[in-house]
Amino acid sequence: MRVATVYGSFGEDRESEIAAGVLREGWDALRLASRFPSASISEPVAADELDFDSLAETDFLLVVTSSRLGFPPPNFTSFSHNLLLAAKSNPGCLAHLQHAVFGNGHPKWYATYMSMPRYVDQLLEEA
Repeated sequence: MRVATVYGSFGEDRESEIAAGVLREGWDALRLASRFPSASISEPVAADELDFDSLAETDFLLVVTSSRLGFPPPNFTSFSHNLLLAAKSNPGCLAHLQHAVFGNGHPKWYATYMSMPRYVDQLLEEA
């Protein structure tokens, strides 16, 4: 089992800290490793640093991101663009991939609140 964790942030490191915390607290690598001895759990990386093609061999993807005025963070734009292309040009190409999206945002911006996290979740379902 291969697990990848990506984040998108606007420079505050909130999302990278959340991603690391989810791995530390939520995944409990020892428990996961005992159920899946050959599990490969990667450290969280900015989404644009992930080799998008590696998702073909990934079993589970954890995404932590936010949006600003509905747009993706700067270190999330290439990833989200590649995901859009995959979903539209080759629907189902990531059907094997289980995923979870953790959205971060401020409800004060209700018009665009959680726009990117919701959109990424939708694209991962389509791809």
